[in-house]
Amino acid sequence: MENPPSFVVTPIATPVSAEFTKLSFRSLYIRRTGPGSREISMDGKSDLGKRYFSDFPVYDGTGPEAKLVARVQGVSVQAGGTHQIFTIVFEAERFKGSTLLTNGVITGGSDEWAIYGGTGVFAMANGVIKRKYLADRNGGNSDELTMEVFCPMLGSSQQPKGSVTKIGLWGGQGGSQQDITVPPKRLQSLTIRSGNAIDSIQFTYTDKAGQKHTAGPWGGFGGTPQTIDLCDAEYVKEVSGTIGTYGNSTFLSSFNLVTSSRTLGPWGIKDGTPFCITAPANSSIVGFYGRSGSLVDAIGVYVREL
Repeated sequence: MENPPSFVVTPIATPVSAEFTKLSFRSLYIRRTGPGSREISMDGKSDLGKRYFSDFPVYDGTGPEAKLVARVQGVSVQAGGTHQIFTIVFEAERFKGSTLLTNGVITGGSDEWAIYGGTGVFAMANGVIKRKYLADRNGGNSDELTMEVFCPMLGSSQQPKGSVTKIGLWGGQGGSQQDITVPPKRLQSLTIRSGNAIDSIQFTYTDKAGQKHTAGPWGGFGGTPQTIDLCDAEYVKEVSGTIGTYGNSTFLSSFNLVTSSRTLGPWGIKDGTPFCITAPANSSIVGFYGRSGSLVDAIGVYVREL
């Protein structure tokens, strides 16, 4: 009798339909020494089974002014190589309390860790973390992290074609809530006032009936204004920037746009925690919402199927 195959693929129906949005984090630093860093070890036999229990802070920069973004907490075990199971627990305003689950091998240089789940903003996330070992350990910084995180927008593929979805909100809780009352169909123009931060945002859009609307300005009147007019066939694919803090205030410190034909920005100064909002496939960013006072405190986007 012929032996059964050792590997069988059985197709099944997808249980949940979903589109994904991508969140990108760059220039984050683990500090394995210094205030707030903790680790204990337990011996195994020879080089097998030794365990490290770790709780390290993650900052958005290398200097003394860097802000705490998250903590890396978990265990690593020597079994041939050093295998880690870490939870990244976020401390920043927008992501506070949300987590990412990671697993991978820690080497003496650069490596990659898998993201295989999460909670809060990162519910059902997947993606990859690229780790670069910093040999000089300047200020206790031992690892530089770059993260690409994909989070599902559950049920989006079952929404009517042309429906509008909110994604966000990135930034702080200060200022007043800002939103639009008529669902957008197409973004036409954007005016940004900026200097050392993003002072205000104003934009025009058309609704499904073709009527033109203006939203904003949201924010203050400082900085220098710049207006971007989109061509008829041009659409916005991605917005990104940084979230900065000063004292107890959190605000949008820089802003960029990527359209179907060009890259615009940055406006403001790149300083703080990076964020990136990418429209799902066959969709575009058609409007904004957020919070503002004298500056733009937080930003989110409206996404619509093309």
